[in-house]
Amino acid sequence: MRFLARAWVRADDLCPGPASCPRANSYRCEGCGEGFESPVEPDACPRCGGRSLGVEPCAGCPREKLEEGLAAPVGLILQRAAQIDDALQLGFHLTLGDVTAEEFVALCILREERLKRQGEEVKGR
Repeated sequence: MRFLARAWVRADDLCPGPASCPRANSYRCEGCGEGFESPVEPDACPRCGGRSLGVEPCAGCPREKLEEGLAAPVGLILQRAAQIDDALQLGFHLTLGDVTAEEFVALCILREERLKRQGEEVKGR
């Protein structure tokens, strides 16, 4: 869970996204749905000639792996913990009886990782 929380709070550092990733070379035509690879950015779809192309994430994309982890059971607990933390920041009042043991552990881990990230950002300035 800690590894996932650490990656989540640093998601912006994992990958700039498919459109900016130098390793992304898979494209999908928004017109016909054809998927294809190209070492250079293509002008048009080889199947239909359409010019509306989307860039797919590269193989092994760390941001995609993060999304997979967040969709898994441990990731869902971590997301619930983030929602609980948001509610607390908004002034809601919760007791330990309002959260499960797993949510509490996730909340503690998430808070620690957010604080570590803030410390890294301060040192980097």
